Amino acid sequence: MPLPKLEDIRGRRDVLNIKQDELAEKAGVTRAMISKIENGHHSISYRKAAKIFDYLETRESDDMKEGKTAGKICVTKLVTISSYNTIKTAKKRMKPKGLSQLPVIDNGVCVGLITIDSILNNMDANKVENAMTEIIPTIISEDIVITRQIRALIHDSSCVLVSNRNSTSIKGIITEWDLLDKLY
Repeated sequence: MPLPKLEDIRGRRDVLNIKQDELAEKAGVTRAMISKIENGHHSISYRKAAKIFDYLETRESDDMKEGKTAGKICVTKLVTISSYNTIKTAKKRMKPKGLSQLPVIDNGVCVGLITIDSILNNMDANKVENAMTEIIPTIISEDIVITRQIRALIHDSSCVLVSNRNSTSIKGIITEWDLLDKLY
């Protein structure tokens, strides 16, 4: 198993919704040290790093013991759009619910995402197909336990889609906000 990396502390802390003060107190270091480590401006001893990662791993392990699965925390009232819809339609679906992204579904298959950024980066586009990202979100089964790796995946990719058990049909979506709302 590879050693944890100091540059992963912030992401792991964010996913667990731990403040720098709490992590510093539990690891026996100062908040300023945590801040410097997260910003790449400080090296620390192995002993201090081990205390930081021990606390993060304990918190992650506690979450996993609760057995929260993707199916239990996903949002099932999934708002989607088709690639042939207009950008105007996408905005109408996103704005009222404060959504920053929509899965683009054609014929029951996810073909990408339309995001606020992709719209802003393609201001001349009229159709979703001309502004959507080509990145297809990872699809996980509703039975998957939300582990540190799954939380990191959601953190890095902004969302995952959740499929029904033994099926490719989409049940819901999990974003970072959903993790924050349902796990903490």
